[in-house]
Amino acid sequence: MGSALLLGVADRGTWPLFIVGTGLTGLGCGVFSPSLNAAALLAIDPAYAGLGSGLLNTARQVGMAMGVALLGSLIGMHDTLLGLRLSVVLVAACFFAVIALSVRYVPRKETA
Repeated sequence: MGSALLLGVADRGTWPLFIVGTGLTGLGCGVFSPSLNAAALLAIDPAYAGLGSGLLNTARQVGMAMGVALLGSLIGMHDTLLGLRLSVVLVAACFFAVIALSVRYVPRKETA
């Protein structure tokens, strides 16, 4: 939702759209992160929970560092608006990929 709003940013007059879109994207990341931890740890044998948690957090930190560098370079393009739109599409694609992988690979709890 936040990424879709950010696609509507066109010039300085659309700053409220930028603020709301960025806020919703940040809120989504904040809600999504603990859920991702829980889902990943459900898919791991409890004997390896420490290893799995460490691997997950390391992968997340490396991904964030690479993501910030990539998005920063896109936004720093000569055409800033194009860079922003490419960044937003990339972020949305990553969210959808994680959701699709979670649906496919995270085991469901059986209810009685």
